[in-house]
This record gives sequence, C-alpha cells and structure tokens, in this order.
Amino acid sequence: MGFFSNIFSSLKGFFTRGPSMPVTISAMGLANKIAAQCVISHPDMKWMLVDTEYTLIPASKLREIISSDLVNEVKYEANRFDCDDYALILAGKLARWSAGIIHVKYTGKKGVDKYHALNIAVLDNGKVVYIEPQTDEIFLANSDYEITFIYI
Repeated sequence: MGFFSNIFSSLKGFFTRGPSMPVTISAMGLANKIAAQCVISHPDMKWMLVDTEYTLIPASKLREIISSDLVNEVKYEANRFDCDDYALILAGKLARWSAGIIHVKYTGKKGVDKYHALNIAVLDNGKVVYIEPQTDEIFLANSDYEITFIYI
C-alpha cells in the first residue's frame, strides 16, 4: 500500500491541470481580477467581456506573441494610425487569450487629462498587465491609468 500511495501522490496533479495545461476563468472571475488590480473609478467606465470563459495567458506566451508581432514597427500617423489602431492589431493576435483593449485616462505633464489606448492581459499567475503595443513594453497594472473602457 505504501508503494502505490507514493506513486499516486507523485502523480497527483498529473491528470489535472499542470503547468503546461491552460488555465481558464469565467468572465466574472476575469472581471474580478481586473477590478482588484486596476483603477476603475471613471463614472462612465464601460466593460465588454464578450465571452463566457477565458484562457489565462502565460507570461512566456505573451512575450513570445509580442516579440514576433511587428505592429510596433509601423509608423505612427496622428488620426490615421494611432494608439487605438496599434492596440486593435495586437488584440487580434491575443484573441485566444485573456487579453484585450483598454482605453485609459491619465494626467499629462501640464496637469491636463490625456487619453490613450493600449492592451491589457490577465496572466496565468493572476497578475494583470498592460501592454504598450507601440513599444512592446509590458508592465503591471498601476494607478497611473484610470480605465474608461475595457474590451476583452
């Protein structure tokens, strides 16, 4: 009995979700993770979580997708190809995962409110990150940005 219980305890988790298996989460669970880690105090904030279940993205997979994506090399053109266009293209490449687009408000250098579009992802470790698609920078969700719109 001791021999078999050792074998079974060493296999515990092998037939269930392991590190290489995708982690899924409900739309409500995804919303709760985002709400807990992001600033969502804008009175007109809109949520669009269009699926009932999401697959959380491993950080390594996110870095792989972003490093192979060339949208950051496209030339910026005000009002023609700007922040929302970069974010839309990257969102398409991240469509299989718990990632999408956010529109944020922040205070500019002279105290003036500014608006910007970028990407958001919930990693398989539960952390929420922002992705600047124009530079490929990935950073933890922070209080510098006040989310006004989320589409995942």
